[in-house]
Formats: sequence, C-alpha cells, structure tokens
Amino acid sequence: MQKQQARRVLDKGQLLSVFGEYLARKNGGQASDYIQDQVLLDECVRGDKNFPWVEIAAQVNLDRWRLYHWYFETFQRMLAGSIEKEDVTLMRDLIKKAMTNDEPLDKQFQQFVKTSLSKDYHRSSFSIAFNNTKRQVMKELGKTVLPTSRPVIRMESHHDLQQLIQSQQNQLKLNQRQQFEQRQVNFQSFRAKANVQPQRQTAQQLIELKQQPITETHTSEYSSSSEYLNESFEQSNSFINEHVTVQAETNLQIDPEYEVSVTALNVNTEEQTEPVPRYESPKLGANFIVFDKM
Repeated sequence: MQKQQARRVLDKGQLLSVFGEYLARKNGGQASDYIQDQVLLDECVRGDKNFPWVEIAAQVNLDRWRLYHWYFETFQRMLAGSIEKEDVTLMRDLIKKAMTNDEPLDKQFQQFVKTSLSKDYHRSSFSIAFNNTKRQVMKELGKTVLPTSRPVIRMESHHDLQQLIQSQQNQLKLNQRQQFEQRQVNFQSFRAKANVQPQRQTAQQLIELKQQPITETHTSEYSSSSEYLNESFEQSNSFINEHVTVQAETNLQIDPEYEVSVTALNVNTEEQTEPVPRYESPKLGANFIVFDKM
C-alpha cells in the first residue's frame, strides 16, 4: 500500500477543490472563487496559522508530509513561475565571477545571488536554476572541484595577531582622518560662498562648528562696521569701524553669555555700506555683539 501511495499521481483539481471548500467555510464566498483565483487561495492558506493540514490530507487520502510537500514545493513553484532570462544571465555572470576568483558557492553566496535578482523567486525555482547554471559554468571554465569554505586567517603567534589588529586600527584611523579632512574642505568651501548663503544658515553653520574636532587654526580678517546698541531706544546708537578676526581653533568653544546676530556677510570685498539700524532689547545678564555689515 505504501509503494502504491508513493507512486500515486496527485490530482491537482481534487486537491484544490478540498482547499477551496475549507476556505469558503472559514472566510465565506464560494469554493469556485478560490479555485479559479489560485493566488488568492495561496494568500489565504499562508495567512492561516492554524490551517488543518492533517484534516485536509485525510480527505484526499494522503499523509500530512506528502500534502505539505506538494503544496509548498510544487504548487507554489508553479504560481511563482520560472526565472526570467535577464535574471538567469545575471546569475550566470555572478557565478562565473565567483568561480574565477575561487570563491565558494556556499549558502551565503546563494543568498547574495537570490537578493540580486529582479524579484523574489520560489526557493525551488531558484535552487534548480542556480544548480543548472553552476554546472554549465563549471563545464565552460573546465573546473571539476570548487572551494567548499571561505578562507580563514590563521595566526602563527600572538605577535602576528597583534600586528593584524594594529593594521586594522591604523586603517580605521586613516578613514577617520580622511573624513575629518573632507569636513575641513567643506568648511573652507562654505566660507568662500558665505556672501551668497542665507544669513540664518551662516550663523547656524558657525554654531555647529564648535561641535566638530578641529586641530588646525584658520584665520580670516574682515572689515566690519558694528553697531553697539544702547539700552534706551531714544538714545542714539554708537558706531565703530574695526577689523574682526575669526579663528577656528582646537576645541573651539562659543561663550554662552554672548548672542551673535549676523545680518549680512561680504567676503573679500572693499564695498563700503552703511549699517542697517537694528533695535533689539538687551536681555538681562547678556552681552550682545551685532555684526550688521562685514
């Protein structure tokens, strides 16, 4: 009896009919609705965590394992369809490159190839296509044996291990140094374009500068006309022309007692402009430095 059952050809229509009748009883509708729309049937089965596999298998005179295998390995693979030609070509290129570099075609590599394809194929369809492509590429390259594992770095002594760790740390420091230099380049570019940047963004950039590690000093001098505000609006404000030096030094800190307001900034220009009157009420316990024109 077991041999006859193992050789039995499963009737797809009969199996889907039983699936459809169960889903109609549970979710409503007609069994024919699920049989005709097999994608809907598959979504309902996969979404049912308590699907009665044993009960359904008994109705079609199968054991649970046989029914489970038919559904997930045959029926779902049929729904997913075969792999597209473009994906087969991509798979072939990736496998050929790996074989040329003597990389193992292990589970890690297979997962990489699977995620590189245009869509998520059924595991059976992918496995069949992967193995067929692998055999074809092996024959093309004349390979009979492939690496079975990835290379492992073995240290002869503790000193070799320390050298490896030190080299990795040096590489990490080099990467950090390159990132720091890139930030400096961006800062220099920002200062060169300060005359066209919005003033609010310029002030924000100067404030954020104190949070960046700066190990070099950059000095720039600007000709400015500053207005020192009086406490009373009725009194005239005093003006003074002076040179302002801006420095970016190590561990730059901005004194929290000062509030800086920038209304305009002109770099490398001899243009003389009149300061724009500004009236701000000073806060108690705070000193104001107002750069009206630079």
